[in-house]
Amino acid sequence: MCEVMERYEQKAAEKANVEVIKFMISSLDASKEAIVKKYSEKEYDIALKELESEKIIETKAPTGSCPPGLSFQLRPKYVRFAQP
Repeated sequence: MCEVMERYEQKAAEKANVEVIKFMISSLDASKEAIVKKYSEKEYDIALKELESEKIIETKAPTGSCPPGLSFQLRPKYVRFAQP
């Protein structure tokens, strides 16, 4: 049972780290070098994949309108397109 709990804790820690890394990339413009000093490169790669799948597109401000069927949420220097 202890081994199962250890694996669960490791997975939870990795997931939390990935969320922190996503925040660092999208809100703080942290470089890969700065991030991998504290977190693993594997976690960094997972965070990048998740950001790409969330379709975060770097921009200074939204121009025109959103693609049909999508809404947007503003972030500093980023726009997140999401299904409504």
